[in-house]
Amino acid sequence: MSNDDFKTKLNKFFFNSVETFGKYMAGKIAASIVVGITTYIFCRIVGIIPAWLLASIAGLGNLIPIIGPWAVLIICALIAVFQTPVYALYITIFCIAIQALDQFLITPLIIGKSIDLHPLLIIAVLVIGSIFLGFWGLLFAVPIAAIVKLGYQIFIKQKEKDLNHKAEDIND
Repeated sequence: MSNDDFKTKLNKFFFNSVETFGKYMAGKIAASIVVGITTYIFCRIVGIIPAWLLASIAGLGNLIPIIGPWAVLIICALIAVFQTPVYALYITIFCIAIQALDQFLITPLIIGKSIDLHPLLIIAVLVIGSIFLGFWGLLFAVPIAAIVKLGYQIFIKQKEKDLNHKAEDIND
C-alpha cells in the first residue's frame, strides 16, 4: 500500500469516525425522545400532572448513563407523590419498566440501525464495557465498537478485497 493510499484511507477513517459518532448521538437522542413520549402518554393515561414535565425529565435523564434513570425515577416519584401516593408507585413501576425496555430493546434497535451494528452486539458491548470500565465503559463502549468496525472495514477488509482482485488479475 502506497503512502498516498494510506493517507486516503486514514482520512476516510477519521471522517467516517466523526460521522459514526454523530449518528450514535442522534440515535441516543432518538431513543430518549421515544422514552419521553412514552412517559408522556403513560402520565396522561394515569392522570399524573404535569405530564410534559415528567416526560421531559425522563427524556433528558435517559441521555445520562447509570445515574440518569435513577434520578428520573426519584424526581418523577417525588413529583407524583404530592398528587397521591399511589401515583408515586405507578410512576416508579413505569420508570423501571421503561428503562428495562429502553436498555434491552429501544436503544439497541435505534442505535443499531443508526450506526449499523447488530442490537445484540450493542448489548454485549455495553455489558463488557460496564464490567471493565463502569460508567465510562457504558458511555464510550458502543461508539468505540462502531469505530473499530469502521477501521476493520477500511483497513483490513478493503486490503483483503484488493488482494483478491490482484489474485484474479494474475489468474486471468
